Amino acid sequence: MTDQLSNTTLIQCATIKSNNVPQKLLVVANFNAFLERQGKRKDAEPQIEELFRYASGKNSVAIWTEPGMNRATAQGGLLQSLGERVRTAWGRFPQHNFAGTGAGPMATCSAHFRPPLRPSEIARVGLAVMRIDLVRTDE
Repeated sequence: MTDQLSNTTLIQCATIKSNNVPQKLLVVANFNAFLERQGKRKDAEPQIEELFRYASGKNSVAIWTEPGMNRATAQGGLLQSLGERVRTAWGRFPQHNFAGTGAGPMATCSAHFRPPLRPSEIARVGLAVMRIDLVRTDE
C-alpha cells in the first residue's frame, strides 16, 4: 500500500481480470496493523484513494479488515480515522456504511485457538471489519 508503482500494477491486473464484471469487491487486509504500528498510514493514503477510485462504481464495495486491537478500534484508532477520511477527503469516491454512530467498525469478533507449536497454550485472535460502499457521487 505504500508503493505507488506496485499499487498501479495491482490496479492494472485487476482491470484486466475484471473487464466484464459489473460489480467489484475490494478487500483491504491490514495484517499486523502495518499502517498503524509502523506509521505508514500517511504514506498509504494516496494509494488507498487510487484503489477506491478504481473500485468505485455501482454495486461496488470495499471491506477493510484489521486485527481487533485497540489501535484499530478505539477512539482515534485507524478505523475511526479511515471513516473520517472517507467522509471528508475521499467523500467524492466512496461512501461509508458504518453501523450505529459511525464512530467504529461495522463488526468485531474474536476467537480462541491452540497454537500448533504450543498446543498446551490458548491464544486469542481478534478481527474488526468495516464496510465502505464505493458508490461514486457527482460532486
